Amino acid sequence: MTISEKLAGFAVSLREEDLPAGVWERARTHFVDTLACMFLGTDSQSVKRALPYVKTYGGSAQAAFPGGLWTDAAHCAMLGAIAAHSNDFDDMSSNLNGHPSALLVPVVLALGQKENVTGREMLMAYIAGVEIDAILGRMVQEAGYPKGWNPTTAIGIFGGVAAAGRLLGLDRKEMTHAFGMAVNESAGFKANYGTFAKDLAIGTVAAKAVLLAESAKSGFDASRDAFEGPFGFFRNVTGAAEGNPLAEPPEKYRSDFLFPGLIMKPYPSCRGNHSGIDCITRIVRRHAFRPEDVRQIVCKVDQAAWDTDRYERPETPSQAKFSLAFCVAKVVCGGQIEIQDFLGEEIRDRAPLALLPKIRIVCAPEEFPESRFGTEVRVDLTDGGVYTEKACYAKGDPACPMTQEEIDCKLRACLEIALGAGEAEKMMARLLKFDRLPQVREIFSL
Repeated sequence: MTISEKLAGFAVSLREEDLPAGVWERARTHFVDTLACMFLGTDSQSVKRALPYVKTYGGSAQAAFPGGLWTDAAHCAMLGAIAAHSNDFDDMSSNLNGHPSALLVPVVLALGQKENVTGREMLMAYIAGVEIDAILGRMVQEAGYPKGWNPTTAIGIFGGVAAAGRLLGLDRKEMTHAFGMAVNESAGFKANYGTFAKDLAIGTVAAKAVLLAESAKSGFDASRDAFEGPFGFFRNVTGAAEGNPLAEPPEKYRSDFLFPGLIMKPYPSCRGNHSGIDCITRIVRRHAFRPEDVRQIVCKVDQAAWDTDRYERPETPSQAKFSLAFCVAKVVCGGQIEIQDFLGEEIRDRAPLALLPKIRIVCAPEEFPESRFGTEVRVDLTDGGVYTEKACYAKGDPACPMTQEEIDCKLRACLEIALGAGEAEKMMARLLKFDRLPQVREIFSL
């Protein structure tokens, strides 16, 4: 069998009773986290830019986008993915090396409304999509794909197709064709990090996932060996030799929810700077000093954190989310990172910008033999004081998980900004039981 056929068989046959212990609850937690991120992003600048297009070209009222807009499933998935990803508050997968849920949750939520499925069916489709993302993500990393690709979209489209295909009832042959068609649409580069184009990219991929699954259902076919063939994905994207790099049957891979586990974000910024935020937060809380007392701050980072640190001197909130220097300066000046720090089109708090010339970021992978976005922060004060903190795994990593109280605080904060305090509590109660709903349309019945 080809890679497409093996993945298709796994995607259509995965059952709830086959899931290892703990997967369902972890998946449910990440699904709700993404829903909260999506609600937070409904008023984002990216969504505002996309709305005129959707209102002009959107089709029949198949699914609702938070706020009252009804449109076709593909455009609803597009808006939902843009919203969920727009504040960089959505979760991550180390196996994918990207953001699975911000794409998958809007896809299954939109199609779930169109197909009138149950909450459990929707969650199972999401789980299948996450696992497909992880399997292909591991394969691509082992094959050595160029760093410039954005796995959230370039690999995430396959998880999106798997999830959409399950809700549409694709059989193995149809799902195989859907994966083959998705090879044509695999794209996305990290060059656009820190711009609105990054959000648009995940939105268009979400819409494509719906389109490709629908096309397979309508009878479109594709090459069965689109992944491993001489003109296929692995040969031309990763440079891997012709052959089948799927080492084991998909069902033999450990669940991405368990190994190593998805990463939840406590801060609304690029995950690459979260270890640095943790370090400087501990320093600020333990030692009393003012921004003017700082002589210099040196942040040593591992390769992954270095690769995501895009802006030494950010000019917009979108760029600030990809600037470790800004995030460190913000904590020194304000004590903590907040959602409001990255909203709007202009950086509201200008005080951190004055501290940026004193902050230096150094790539030192040798300092972090084992880490995920490892960072060491050293603060040198003008009076000779020196404070140092190091973190190999930031808060939210499976090695350093958020508490349930911290997760609830994040959910509440996102929903309160989107809906106001009173409505937020009602919606939070509704979201926390989404998998028990007989119809997913009830999520928006408020």
